[in-house]
Amino acid sequence: MATSCGGRDRLRAMRSPSAVLGALALAGVGLVQCLGPTEIEVELSTDVPCANVKNAAIAVGPAGDDSRAVSATTTICSTDGGIGTLYVTPSGGIDDEVEIRATLGVSAQADQCAAPDFAGCVVARRQLRFDPHTRLVLPIELEQDCVDKQCDPNSTCVGGACVDAGVAECASGICSLGGAPDASPASDAGCSPIGPVTVSGIPFAPRLHVLRLGSNTFAVAWEDGVASGARNLVAATIDAGGSVGQPVTLGSVAAAGDSFSDVGTDGTSFAAARIVSGALTTVLVPIQGGALTTTPATPVVISSLSPRGFLQTAPGHFVFLGGHSSGTGVDAIDWAAASSSFTPTPIDTTDVGQPAELMTSNGLTFVTFANGDGTCTLYTCSGAFPSSSCPKAIVGECSGLHAGATASQSVILGVLTPAGTTSAYKVGSGLSGVLSNSNSQALVLPAGADNVRVVWGDVQDFYTELVDDSGSALAQPKIIATASPTLADFDALGGPGDEWAYVYYDATKQQMIFGRLCQ
Repeated sequence: MATSCGGRDRLRAMRSPSAVLGALALAGVGLVQCLGPTEIEVELSTDVPCANVKNAAIAVGPAGDDSRAVSATTTICSTDGGIGTLYVTPSGGIDDEVEIRATLGVSAQADQCAAPDFAGCVVARRQLRFDPHTRLVLPIELEQDCVDKQCDPNSTCVGGACVDAGVAECASGICSLGGAPDASPASDAGCSPIGPVTVSGIPFAPRLHVLRLGSNTFAVAWEDGVASGARNLVAATIDAGGSVGQPVTLGSVAAAGDSFSDVGTDGTSFAAARIVSGALTTVLVPIQGGALTTTPATPVVISSLSPRGFLQTAPGHFVFLGGHSSGTGVDAIDWAAASSSFTPTPIDTTDVGQPAELMTSNGLTFVTFANGDGTCTLYTCSGAFPSSSCPKAIVGECSGLHAGATASQSVILGVLTPAGTTSAYKVGSGLSGVLSNSNSQALVLPAGADNVRVVWGDVQDFYTELVDDSGSALAQPKIIATASPTLADFDALGGPGDEWAYVYYDATKQQMIFGRLCQ
């Protein structure tokens, strides 16, 4: 049914692309000439401890046929659960349906587990069609809960239960069961995946912001022009069904020296700030559109606005960051919308290398910015912000920094180094090398249990990974989206448990893509 070509019939270490484990011939199939990128990239992983894993095997053939022989095996199991990647191409029609059966040997060898019960093994099946001239990414996790779980030949085990093995769609090239991300079923109660959906087309990479409006509704905000000219800040809602609302204009600026802040919300209105010729103005716009309310922040004058971070700290109160009017230092500006009052609170008086960022996570508020000497400054604030206690720390080898806290308030950092690589580590523990090389700053989001979710993009893919309270990765990175040649901008937010949402810019399609995941 399938073969592989160009030397790609291999399993390789998931997080060490250079560690090729050797070519594994697919039994019973011949070689074909590669005429195009019609292939399925099967990415295997497991949550079974490697000490309990004997080996893993792959079989490829017609859907529903459990009699087909194993095509490839491997004994590789990395400490993060990575098993390897196998590339499958069609040997018949270019859009043929194919079933990929992955088997993990626990108390028996994977290549010796037999239908119908596959005793001693974990079995996962995926049934899908090739997409002509397209590389599809098919993540398959072989779960501990599925050891010795018997499902019929057209079903697969997820979380100890049998579900349909059919892949409903491959959104943005990532294939998943029933259109939902392939993950552990320990989803948050009431959480339903949304998207990926196209928010809008735009011919350049905009600065993006994602907001939560309610338990099942979100919004995306962006600038509709380049930073050197006139542009609007606009926002569009996304409902629980993935429908995108009509964009609402939040304000306009006309010159390169003018700027917008991040966007906040109180559930009724969008809130933002802007600088025009050095003067600060705040804006409130009803979420469904309506009259724009502007409030000049006289006599507050600031030099810059935070690109990420606009917090609602109390009903009618928002806090955002701005560069001090002198051009040196960072202020937190509390805005009381009802009284049109503004209270700047100095956070730091040093010269920052880039605009500061403001974020909150599990009861802590963080202020971060890069310094001109290749380090970053981190303020970790507890209690009410901006009047809270905010101890300062310096993080070395840093040109960008994002912080988040686990449920026990262990602080995890996503660091972009001056060399352009990304790492995540726990404060005080040193670099852990959790993340792969990257060209963008990592976001750290609250997640379920005592974990955080780290999200980052490289030159081709958009990744996520769970990190625990010690700063250690809990599993291999998962590819959320493929957007060649670059993920120019993205934003993400965490939610209850492991529910989270993201938005990114696909430079190839020139589109903004939004998704909500429950993993």
